[in-house]
Amino acid sequence: MVKVFIVILGSLASSAIADDEAKIRGTLSWTETQFAVVTECKTGAEYTFGVMASAPYFKLIQEAEKLSSQGSVMVTVIGLVEVGDKSTIRNPQVLKVESGTCENGTT
Repeated sequence: MVKVFIVILGSLASSAIADDEAKIRGTLSWTETQFAVVTECKTGAEYTFGVMASAPYFKLIQEAEKLSSQGSVMVTVIGLVEVGDKSTIRNPQVLKVESGTCENGTT
């Protein structure tokens, strides 16, 4: 029983160290299962959005659909970055959605 407690405590500690709040700006895309993904302009790293409340998520979808007719959609999001096999933004809060690309100076 003590070993189990130590393993759980150790994994909680490493998880807490790995999570850092970050502001990420990049190109918005969607996975096949409709998860939002932002590809950061500075590094090219991809971050999958974690769970969002339904109202902000549907607002993001509506804004992205409207802007996608003009080309690529850029997003600025803040949240806890969890790095692993697939990096994730937990508790994402979308600050800005706009048309543009990383190359045209909107980094």
